[in-house]
Amino acid sequence: MKKNLFILFFVLTGMLMSFSAQNDIESSVREIELFVYNVENHFENLYSVLNVMGKTKEVKSADWENMKGLFESVQSEMADSLLWFSNPDGSYYTMEKGLTGVSLAQREYFEGLRNGGEVYCELVVGLTSKKKSAVVAIPVFDGDKIVGAVGGSFFTDTLYEFINGFYFKNKNVSYLVLDSGGNEVLKHNVSEFNEKNLLEMMKQMEYGIYPFSESQKSEYKYIFGPSPNTGWKYALGFGE
Repeated sequence: MKKNLFILFFVLTGMLMSFSAQNDIESSVREIELFVYNVENHFENLYSVLNVMGKTKEVKSADWENMKGLFESVQSEMADSLLWFSNPDGSYYTMEKGLTGVSLAQREYFEGLRNGGEVYCELVVGLTSKKKSAVVAIPVFDGDKIVGAVGGSFFTDTLYEFINGFYFKNKNVSYLVLDSGGNEVLKHNVSEFNEKNLLEMMKQMEYGIYPFSESQKSEYKYIFGPSPNTGWKYALGFGE
């Protein structure tokens, strides 16, 4: 997390019109750090699970019938994600459908994955689930040969329900999360007017606050900045 960078940014630039006390700044920074952690911890957990799965003999066999039992067991514990195994040609399997009949080869991330790269929090709309999700995936090696890939698609609607129902329950907050390409990941309590201004600022600046001055009226006072792990940008607003 970039707590010190956040504080340094606000102090050195003198942007303290909306956050008048040092304690307010530090409290706001802690809140946005915890927000980022509570979102991205889900992806870290998924990544860890996939790494373990990708090293098993069942998955390294690249035979769906051999690995199906393992997938069934893990999938039953991860209802918030859709787990899958992909062949090198892009055809892939899920527990719900078996061989899905569609291909991941059309995905922008797939060429890198097929050549040994990893995928972390790539925002897509699922080919089979039709839901917006963040993809985490790793290649599967048998010796030096890439025999496929194991991945998971974490549903953003589930993430939204968790954040609002648990972390921000009974809190008067507003937030907007964008992926590294500027696409909306999560949004809550953001007016059309504030969204327009936030989007413009978040695409131009790494860190910032909104509204910039007391003359700009807003129900919420936002701070925003990037995650060092995903490149996503988080704006978190605090109600009066």
